[in-house]
Amino acid sequence: MNSQKDNKHASFIDTKPPIAVIDIGSNTVRLVVYEGEYRSPAPVYNEKNTCRLGHGLAETGRMNDDNVKQALDLLKRFKILIDHMAVKKLYVIATAAAREAANGPQFITQAEKILDHEIKVLTGREEAYFAALGVFSGHRKANGLVGDLGGGSLELISVTNNKVDENGITLQLGALRLMEISNGDLNVAKTIIERELDKVDFWSEVKGRSFYLVGGTWRALAKLHMHQTGYPLNILQGYRMDPSMAKGFANFVSQMNFDIISKQEYNISKSRLQILPYGALVLAAILKRVEPQKIVVSACGVREGILYDRLDKAEKKKDPLISASKLYSKNVSRSTEHAEELIEFTAQIFGPELSESSEENRLRQAVCYLDDIGWRAHPDVRGVQSLGVISNAALVAISHAGRAFIAYTVYYRHEGVKDGNESQYLRPLIKPQNLVRARVLGLLIRVAYAISGVRQGLLPRVKLYIDEGELILRLPKDLADLRGKRLNGRLDKLAFEMGLKAKITVKS
Repeated sequence: MNSQKDNKHASFIDTKPPIAVIDIGSNTVRLVVYEGEYRSPAPVYNEKNTCRLGHGLAETGRMNDDNVKQALDLLKRFKILIDHMAVKKLYVIATAAAREAANGPQFITQAEKILDHEIKVLTGREEAYFAALGVFSGHRKANGLVGDLGGGSLELISVTNNKVDENGITLQLGALRLMEISNGDLNVAKTIIERELDKVDFWSEVKGRSFYLVGGTWRALAKLHMHQTGYPLNILQGYRMDPSMAKGFANFVSQMNFDIISKQEYNISKSRLQILPYGALVLAAILKRVEPQKIVVSACGVREGILYDRLDKAEKKKDPLISASKLYSKNVSRSTEHAEELIEFTAQIFGPELSESSEENRLRQAVCYLDDIGWRAHPDVRGVQSLGVISNAALVAISHAGRAFIAYTVYYRHEGVKDGNESQYLRPLIKPQNLVRARVLGLLIRVAYAISGVRQGLLPRVKLYIDEGELILRLPKDLADLRGKRLNGRLDKLAFEMGLKAKITVKS
């Protein structure tokens, strides 16, 4: 029985059926199932296995038979899962190991038979292209160099304002391949790296711009950097490494003893740790040539690029942060329509009264979509729970500072503002002036909830403005009785936070 026909994807909250990508890489084979065809779909199931199809390839020219069997057995498992989960669209890709190995075509034929689905064996340039699109899916106006380090190859491509430049290149610098062809000698590895990087002819075009890190090895390196620096968040998407320190850190990692590293609780697999020093060497060599303005980790790569490429133009133009936040609202909050009214209500203060940049505007919109996601929790813990959920949510196109702003704002929306009452662990990520802004917006939303009862229809009828040192809330006559302890008290606290006096008037 084909469960795709019988299962109405009831396990997914939204009505769109799930889509999936199977990525057959040189080091790992992974299945990711996403919630549907959206600008910023969240993964609802993610499974990988380290099959190491690229192991020994440089020496023998073939994929190891045992590793091939392991990969094929894994694909049989994936086939059952995608059928059971009623995946509407499946995309299957294979990269360096499958395209280079003498037994690659035979492996692909067997894999296609198991999955009953075509497998696209990407060229190196296609890998670079889709890696860039993956960065676009998770970042706004990406500008600089995209590097995707896999087990078998390294892809480099320059991008300008979320447009791909025509200079993608693939190099035989995959971390697994590099470890094997150097026979574990780091000095030999360095020589190989320099020889391969000399083939790139666009270093001058990307020098001094941003460098986006894609691929599991570099994600593991960033995770290690987080641990070493005591970073408060465990979110790789959008994580930034200080360029002035990153090269030294990469060189340090390349010299670390594997046995010592493996004993630490870094949540990095043993197989990944083995190749991490080689990924660090590649990173250090590129940083020396690029001298980037900033280094940004992109958890979105080739898989997300495949999905992004298939979106229509209108969907691609959507802000991925707003798209994801709105989807959260639809699936978890009480009323998305109320959230949209809240955007307009808060704009009465943030905009004409308090200057607001375009980035602050989109963060405020995201807050309004996400502010009610904790409503089902006990009232005593809604603030803390919402802060935790948002700080770790699958949001993209947002800096970690922006993530902290949204999390704190929603916390204040539930808890109000009291000296020292907020959780401190995100404080290193947010500037004091932005924390003040979060307090004001959180208190403003508390005022809105005292008016609307979390139902659409009332907020558009209420005016809020500042005049001669007063924060004035104007109610229509038929809503005059909304005045009372709750509304008055919340307006007073908002006004106090803004250095104003509160006043409620009734339109005659």
